[in-house]
Amino acid sequence: MISARSRLLRHLVPSRGWFWNKWKLNSKLKADTLIDVQTLNDLINAKYKNLRLLDTAYYMPADERKGPSEYKKETIPGSVFFDIDEVADHSFGLPHMMPTTEEFTRHMKALQLHKNDLIVCFDHIGIFSSPRAWYTLETFGCPNVKVLNGGLEAWKKANMPVAPGDLKQFPENSGSFDFVRKDSNILSMSQVNALIPKLRSKDVSHYVLDARGAERFSGKVAEPRKGLRSGCIEGSINVPFYDLLTEDSVRMKTVPELKQLFKDKGIDYSKPITASCGSGLTACIILLALRRVGATNLSLYDGSWTEYVTYFLTPRAHILNLSSNQFTFTFPIPSCPIQIMPRSMGFWGFLLYTSEAADELLCVDLGGR
Repeated sequence: MISARSRLLRHLVPSRGWFWNKWKLNSKLKADTLIDVQTLNDLINAKYKNLRLLDTAYYMPADERKGPSEYKKETIPGSVFFDIDEVADHSFGLPHMMPTTEEFTRHMKALQLHKNDLIVCFDHIGIFSSPRAWYTLETFGCPNVKVLNGGLEAWKKANMPVAPGDLKQFPENSGSFDFVRKDSNILSMSQVNALIPKLRSKDVSHYVLDARGAERFSGKVAEPRKGLRSGCIEGSINVPFYDLLTEDSVRMKTVPELKQLFKDKGIDYSKPITASCGSGLTACIILLALRRVGATNLSLYDGSWTEYVTYFLTPRAHILNLSSNQFTFTFPIPSCPIQIMPRSMGFWGFLLYTSEAADELLCVDLGGR
């Protein structure tokens, strides 16, 4: 015959184990922006409430592989594809620019991804594109976003299950779509231009860190996007994203290793830091690393080198309204010099067109002045 005490213990011990496991999982989630394979597997097995897995597979333009097709081949079961190129503002004519609140909300509703869900982002080649998805989601106020350390590659090496990706959205659930974009997370080209005098004078009150490889940063090799000039933003500091990763480029380095790396670069991460790269993707690896070491005043130069070299260092056309002295339109065009314009008008360039009302001038700005 089972005593009352034994029945009580049988009731309490499983309960205590459940609470203990949940407490351990919650502690791990709070401890770091990264999540390891075992913790994610524990969350899946525990059927953790509102856990959402985002496959963010992305490859450089020259790569024959494409994110959507790789997702369809294999992914972590239950994940939904997050298309970095689609969840974007296409009005700039630049790759994967941060979307407007309206555009972002439309995509999240289509995915059935809510603001307070526990979201785990992962890609297929270690840590590459997932930090961009993480930073995008955080920019729109999602408080519970993690990056899988090692991505699908680490998941497979741990002999975890994979399956073809075939989900268009998560199961419908209650939750908020009340997203608001935090504009301070993003720096525009004009804001970066305003930093140039400080950067040029080695003023360390604000850093611009470039995640591209050293040879791209120094201009020794061509940019992967056809037609782009090589080089870097004057006064920026090169922190190649792969230096933040382990030797196999699968996982991110430990917090002590990252702290030492930034110290060796002379970076005081208590100061404002803006990250840049080729198109705003790998810059987010720098931001993820900085977040892990405790930096808080972070921003992304979203257009990065692609925008900077196209619209600031490349001749471009402006319509200047003389009565308001305001530029009203900008686009790159070939130079067709007719008349040099004076420096006193605020730019160097050539007069291309004068409207009949004689209050607008279409000019080519030589850039970088």
